[in-house]
Amino acid sequence: MRVLDHRLDVAEGMRDFPAYLDSNRVLSNLPGSTVFLPVVDLSHQYINGLMYLLTQPDGARPTLVDDRNFYRPAGVRKWVRNGFLNKDLKLPLGVLGPLRTQIEAELLLQNLMLTADAMGLGAWIHASINPQIMLGDPKFSARYGRMLGFDFVTPRWRPLDLPRWQLPLPRFATGRSHPVGLSIDGEPLITAACPPYHPSMSQAVDAVVQAKFGPKGIYHDKDLFTGIYRNDYGQRYLAEAREYDQRVIECARDVCEYIHSTHDRFPAHVDAIQVPGIWLQTHHPELGYYERFFRDGLTEAHREHTRRWDT
Repeated sequence: MRVLDHRLDVAEGMRDFPAYLDSNRVLSNLPGSTVFLPVVDLSHQYINGLMYLLTQPDGARPTLVDDRNFYRPAGVRKWVRNGFLNKDLKLPLGVLGPLRTQIEAELLLQNLMLTADAMGLGAWIHASINPQIMLGDPKFSARYGRMLGFDFVTPRWRPLDLPRWQLPLPRFATGRSHPVGLSIDGEPLITAACPPYHPSMSQAVDAVVQAKFGPKGIYHDKDLFTGIYRNDYGQRYLAEAREYDQRVIECARDVCEYIHSTHDRFPAHVDAIQVPGIWLQTHHPELGYYERFFRDGLTEAHREHTRRWDT
């Protein structure tokens, strides 16, 4: 679905920091180029990754603590007492970060760059427009506009935000605003696994579980796995795929409820929707420039691109 009817960019004369970085302002996102921008829904993967972490063997499941709340247990006291979590193996929520999910987006850009190069196109991975500006963060929208127009959640300010997040007064609450979804003409295109799209974090966790193991979940899609595996291995794989232990789901619910109730957003330490801050630009290379100044600046694919692809 078309999100904008024009090139995503800041207004003329505003291609300076923090929108663009250094010389990128004169080279990036120009007419005639195409940019590929990864947008990562971290919220679903955060929940899924958390449950994956909690499937470890006895003794290897860490006690999650909140490094933004004086390293207190992150809603898991019950699970430490009953021995489900190892009290001596502590893991701060901040260390989890985005659970490595952002790496997949960066690898995707690399694959697209290799594809573009094989086609004889110029391809360049570099810093994008500042992600907060690009998505429409309220801290920047007054100056730059709504841009992509993502929906943002701004946690209410509480006195403990001073020691937790170094936000001294309510007027600084937008410092913790984060994108949670995108809708076009009332139709939701991206919805994070958190409020306001779910009444509670427990229900958000249940929705992630259902997306995997529910009646319409991916692990009930026999045709998908039949197309991936040879012979009957797809059906054998599905038969052996184990659903999460109920304790894993309940512990994940408690952690996620703790994060949202304590910090008034989910996740707390990373954004629900993340833009890595880089994009891939593809364009037709200026053959004459590379022929004049570089020894080996062009490949046969570059020289033959117009004949092979544009005619």
